[in-house]
Amino acid sequence: MVLQSPILLLDGVTSTGASAAIFPDGAPVTVVISGITTATVNIEGSVDGTNFEAIQAKTADACVIVDPSTKYIRANVAAYTSGTITVKALY
Repeated sequence: MVLQSPILLLDGVTSTGASAAIFPDGAPVTVVISGITTATVNIEGSVDGTNFEAIQAKTADACVIVDPSTKYIRANVAAYTSGTITVKALY
């Protein structure tokens, strides 16, 4: 398997809101979250690209491995007080 360049899901975000979804086509995804000061970032998955459920919630910078069975993935700043949040995905 050849890894792609990181995909920028969120870039310097300073408010709540979700990224666009990615479709990793059965590959495991490594998600890197940085810039959290006081915020909650949910990594969310979906089977249809419309209805998303939280897979993991992070309140500090983190690296998350998402199961390859997750069809669509996105990042969602669910709560925000401070920080400049960036989320990248690699698969």
